[in-house]
Amino acid sequence: MLNDDLIIVKLGGSVITDKKSETPKLRTAVLRRLAKEIAASGKRTIIVHGAGSFGHPLAKKYKLNDGLIEESQKKGFALTQASVRRLNLKVIDVLQNAGISAISLPPGAILKCRGGKVAEFGAGAFDGYLRAGLVPVTFGDAVIDESKGFCICSGDLLVEKLACEFEPEKVIFAADVDGIFDRNPAERYAKLLREISVGKIGKIAGEKSRHTDVTGGMKGKIESIKRIVAKGTQAVVLNGNKKGRLLSALLGKETVCTKVEP
Repeated sequence: MLNDDLIIVKLGGSVITDKKSETPKLRTAVLRRLAKEIAASGKRTIIVHGAGSFGHPLAKKYKLNDGLIEESQKKGFALTQASVRRLNLKVIDVLQNAGISAISLPPGAILKCRGGKVAEFGAGAFDGYLRAGLVPVTFGDAVIDESKGFCICSGDLLVEKLACEFEPEKVIFAADVDGIFDRNPAERYAKLLREISVGKIGKIAGEKSRHTDVTGGMKGKIESIKRIVAKGTQAVVLNGNKKGRLLSALLGKETVCTKVEP
């Protein structure tokens, strides 16, 4: 499905929630601004958001990414799904208030994983809503895994799968850093890479992550970006905490970011 006018937007969990919080905490003002920027662009989009503090503490506590090992994890699985769905409904509400006809597509209803990878994917559900002029919204979640019992399907993994299925114009990652750096951005002399080819991005993946979490942090994001760009789609990584950057990227205008080219 070639969609030259389609843009996939990933709203990072560290941007729309307080990811350092041990209890669920939405960054409402930031989310509202991002929603307004998406609406103002007028672009046809699929939106994916991370779980942040609504998912990571529970997933870590119950070791959900290790698969089903003991009975107590079933409670954690249910609690995590309920928590991220509460976040998703909050995101949907903010998007709709911004004038976006947002529709929720929970991962557990549209895909199956096997060994931590997406094995079956209901792309038709997204296609149907897009054709109807609606905006599909999905999110990182705890899902059933046919070999492990269950696993975490990250937002980045969903973005990767959607990009493969729909071949969009570009994929935009709204993260909590200005883009991809040549080293950990917290380190002195870290340099923002404004443009980089897919052939070179693998050399900086290593341990460059600013965050370590159950979905792999920046390292996991870079691995997904490598596969997305290898298919011919441009990827953009920008700071969602900075006003106007997402809107500029959506409109194809210059802004502070990293562009990863095929």
